[in-house]
Amino acid sequence: MLASTFLFQLARGASSWRLLQALGVWSVGFWVIRGGDILLDSQWSLGFKTVHTLLMFGTFILVALSMTGRRTSSPTRG
Repeated sequence: MLASTFLFQLARGASSWRLLQALGVWSVGFWVIRGGDILLDSQWSLGFKTVHTLLMFGTFILVALSMTGRRTSSPTRG
């Protein structure tokens, strides 16, 4: 849902950097809460915990790369 909102706003010409930041912050917050719950809950199997831990760290890595990635500014026309 959040990703589709991001794409819709991007298609409208909104600032993609601000939207990317919002999506990244939401994703990290989601995985901190949900991932912590999964890891601490004894009802989940080891395989389930492993898969979701990998998803969580994969999200953290992608967010870190997107936030620290090279940003180019649009050239000014004069």
